[in-house]
Amino acid sequence: MTSSFARAARPSSQNLLPKSKLRHSFRRGYAEQQGGAPVAPVKKPRRFRALRWIWRATYLSMLGGVGYLAYTVYDLRHPVDQLEPDPSKQNLVILGEDAKS
Repeated sequence: MTSSFARAARPSSQNLLPKSKLRHSFRRGYAEQQGGAPVAPVKKPRRFRALRWIWRATYLSMLGGVGYLAYTVYDLRHPVDQLEPDPSKQNLVILGEDAKS
């Protein structure tokens, strides 16, 4: 009586996974079907291709903008050395606005 109860309580491997599903899980995806014709690969529908490219362009332009901003700040903080004035010429002093603007 206890052996039949133990068999009923413990599932066998045959009941857990049928052989057809086990065989199907190990089948190669590139194998030919029985008729000899090759299996065509399943194409996934491509969705939102334009939005993907718009996001990529936005992302790259933001990276470029941050890089340009960093370069501009660096360039303003590290100006080039000024040339020595020619001693034979007179000095000209401009009062007022900055020469760059």
